[in-house]
Amino acid sequence: MAYRTLLVSRVVEDSEDGILIADAEGQITVANPAAEAVLGIARASLQGMALAEAVPQGQGLIAEVMARPSIGTRTRELTFTRADGRELTLDVMASRSQLDPESARKEGLEQAFFVVMLRDITERKLAEEAQRAATEQIMAASRAKSEFLANMSHELRTPLNAIIGFSEVIQSGAYGEINPPKYLDYVNDIHDSGQRLLAVVNDVLDVSRIETGEFAMNEEEVDLERLLKGCAEIFSGSIGGSGKHFHVEIARDLPPVLVDPRLIKQIVHNLLSNAGKFTDDSGTVTLLAYRDDSGRPLVEVIDNGCGIPAEDIPRLTDPFYQVDSSLARTHEGAGLGLYLVNHYIVMHGGSFAIDSIEGRGTTARVVLPAHRCLPMDEGQAENELAVC
Repeated sequence: MAYRTLLVSRVVEDSEDGILIADAEGQITVANPAAEAVLGIARASLQGMALAEAVPQGQGLIAEVMARPSIGTRTRELTFTRADGRELTLDVMASRSQLDPESARKEGLEQAFFVVMLRDITERKLAEEAQRAATEQIMAASRAKSEFLANMSHELRTPLNAIIGFSEVIQSGAYGEINPPKYLDYVNDIHDSGQRLLAVVNDVLDVSRIETGEFAMNEEEVDLERLLKGCAEIFSGSIGGSGKHFHVEIARDLPPVLVDPRLIKQIVHNLLSNAGKFTDDSGTVTLLAYRDDSGRPLVEVIDNGCGIPAEDIPRLTDPFYQVDSSLARTHEGAGLGLYLVNHYIVMHGGSFAIDSIEGRGTTARVVLPAHRCLPMDEGQAENELAVC
């Protein structure tokens, strides 16, 4: 018995939490060193002091526990101001307990007693508050950036539409022949540059909408085979005369799908554009589209270009990330293409993956979920390929 008493006494003395033990009237009989440190009151002064006097901010909690007719515990977080003016945040646990009736009678002690445990959580609360403030600051900065990008994108689109529109009027010769003819080359360059810049502005606008949660899809039934063929024709025209080879295999059993056609076109255009940029003039770009074993529509864009270093692949879908970010890089782009591809396909419930071997080429793969597929016409052939 003496050994157990010694053990309990040692635990109380060594505890990092402040411990106050009071009799049935709430007068403190035991105060450990941690309680002295937390409250800023000497242990000798705590002896005989009322619990409510030692922890005035906890009067309500203490009164609630002392009023209980049975054993029980209550906890509360309190702001405590010490006599020296220092303000602490304390986690306070107050409990009512009692001795064994026989032991209390034998030792001539009151059966009921109270325990108050004090844990100083000031530093933790300050760290949480600092983290909360930092998070709010980051979120505010992100919102400000997204709003700025959205506003600037709208401001840029107006003059760009005018540049593109008037250059098209000049190209058409609507108001007469262009003379000297060399000016037509300049107009074509102006038109093409305007289109490229407008595409970047549209991408930035989509990024800002995604980050602010304002991006919405416009879903409709789409003939996936026809959509892919249209993308293939545009890409084929863009690499005409470059020497690159373009191979297309589109399965005729692709079902109609419920998607946002603008986003699916953008996915395919971005993947084909990337493949074309990083493939030599004698290289090959391949567009494959078929259904996997689960019936999901799958689109692959394969090239035998320079490939991507393994360490860069996980970051390819980060916004504005580019494998070659030097000022001397030879490839155009803002680093948004794959970021948008990933977001667009995920919004459809699908997946996006990239496999690449540096020096040998890259395969980009997007998969639409099966629930996006709609019933096919009875006359659609199965497992037949449309080769372009």
